[in-house]
Parts: sequence; structure tokens; C-alpha cells
Amino acid sequence: MPGGRLVNDPAAVNLNDRAYVRLTPAGQQQMEIWHEELRASIAPTARPFVTSPEPDADGVLAETWHWLMQVFGPACLNGQDFPFEGGQIYLTHAAALANDGKRA
Repeated sequence: MPGGRLVNDPAAVNLNDRAYVRLTPAGQQQMEIWHEELRASIAPTARPFVTSPEPDADGVLAETWHWLMQVFGPACLNGQDFPFEGGQIYLTHAAALANDGKRA
């Protein structure tokens, strides 16, 4: 925020925006560990209903921005193996999805 003012930035993201990534082997491993820890933390009767997201046929994982940062945020610090191929994250704004792909 230059000068302490809010900037009207069309590239700003919302936590509900869809994020698309291709996971590196380190990212795949981190997601599996995170999912195992999540399943271990919930009631045994609920575990069958908690599934790990799967990449599509092209190897692209699509999730919300907040989920992606919850799972992979810690790996993006301190020189750890980056979880995304090429360090790239692609976003689709939630408002655009709600309007059948038309920008709101």
C-alpha cells in the first residue's frame, strides 16, 4: 500500500479464488502428510468422508487459495523445497466463476 492508501488493484486476490497448481514431488508429499495428520485428528467414524484432493488428468490441482496456503504455506518459507512446479500459481477470481466465467 503506497503511502498507506488502499490501491485499487485488479490483480488483488480473494481467499475464495480458485488456485491451480502442479505439485512437485515435495508438494505431493507435503499434501499427503497434511492429509494424514488431518485424518488422524478427527473422529474415526468421520475419516472415510475426508478425502484428499486429486489432480486432474493434466496433473493440475484446483483448490481455493486459502486451502492452498493452509496446506503449503509453511513450505513456501525459509528455502524449503517449493511445492509447485516452476513456483507458479494460477488464480481464477471467485466472482468470475459465479458469473459463468465473466469478469465481475
